[in-house]
Amino acid sequence: MGTVKEAVLSNRSLFYKLNKCGVKNIETALDYLSIYEQYESQKHIDSCTERKKVVALFCKVTVRTVEIALQTMKRVI
Repeated sequence: MGTVKEAVLSNRSLFYKLNKCGVKNIETALDYLSIYEQYESQKHIDSCTERKKVVALFCKVTVRTVEIALQTMKRVI
């Protein structure tokens, strides 16, 4: 491991790209990842709308937040 400074310096361009995609901080990135993983684990629900509702309920967020998380996680950086 290194210092926080070293980690930030070595990942500066990645942080910039994530910020441009709407991921403003590490907590948001982790939340969006959790939402995305939960959505993927619910593939047995055929209806996309219903699956988003189930994930929103499970993650205690709105359906719109689930939609934003999914769009963000699928974006190419």
